[in-house]
Amino acid sequence: MSEDVKNNEVNQKSSEKVKKLTFSRFVPPDENIRVMTEEITGHHPEHMHDDFVEIAYIMAGSGKQQINGCDMRISEGDLFLINSHIAHSFTSDESCSLWVCNCIFQPTAVGLSTDDCKSFLDVAYHYLCYSVASEDTPRDYIKLSGLSGDSIPAQLSEMKREYTERESGFMQMLKADLTKLLIMIFRRYRNDTGQIQNAAVYKKLIISQTLAYMKKHYRENLTGDVLASRAYLSVNYFRSVFKEQTGCTVTDMLQKIRLSQACVLLRNTTMPVSAICNDVGYSDMKFFYKLFKESTGMTPALYRREKKGEMPPYAKA
Repeated sequence: MSEDVKNNEVNQKSSEKVKKLTFSRFVPPDENIRVMTEEITGHHPEHMHDDFVEIAYIMAGSGKQQINGCDMRISEGDLFLINSHIAHSFTSDESCSLWVCNCIFQPTAVGLSTDDCKSFLDVAYHYLCYSVASEDTPRDYIKLSGLSGDSIPAQLSEMKREYTERESGFMQMLKADLTKLLIMIFRRYRNDTGQIQNAAVYKKLIISQTLAYMKKHYRENLTGDVLASRAYLSVNYFRSVFKEQTGCTVTDMLQKIRLSQACVLLRNTTMPVSAICNDVGYSDMKFFYKLFKESTGMTPALYRREKKGEMPPYAKA
């Protein structure tokens, strides 16, 4: 038996010993976020989350955290964001207990997509939970330190109050609070010079989200200023990143998206050209005709006839 096969079997057996926790074990069926505090004295057994993400903030005490077999010292002011399927455990120092505030949630609780980026929150979440060191390999966890007295533990404290008091609409409040918390963690992480950053991944996520937004809202007056504000970036930096990632300007991309949709409507509907012009976001017919001919080499009417096979052979020559 090869050494690689032996190692794989050892790792598999090791992972099988780790207790897998499911979200439904801790949270009622009609809830998808839970916030709780826990006192840990001694060793908290190794476990992993089968279908949820955990944000753990050390409120008081000191000890160690083990993640995927690696030990690290922890103390008041440390925060961890731990992905699902990551084995971890806590152990307090003998002299004191560890007090931990936990927020556990499923990404869908705040409308997060696990596949693509539909909003800035998606960008923040993907950047924190996925590929920072590599574009293909998910991260195990994020760690922030020195947060005592920071706005992040204050936000968690407010969420704990909401969850405990359970006033009407508390789940909606928790969703809004979790959205804010994730963006606060993202900002802190991005501004922490001691963290490993991957500008390429961040740029890719920002532009992926921007293009998805443009394809949905192409009828609107989308400018670099508007899109930069959605990405929480300066206009100049956003325009530079957009050009770097797509090879064209925001204006050029918007025109491509609009003209592509115009072609779809010309091929598949009987809408008048004037209606299509307005439908894809143009109010000036002459300008629309000019752009369309530059893009396709023919007028909208000729394009429609050719694509529908209505042009006689001699007209195509």
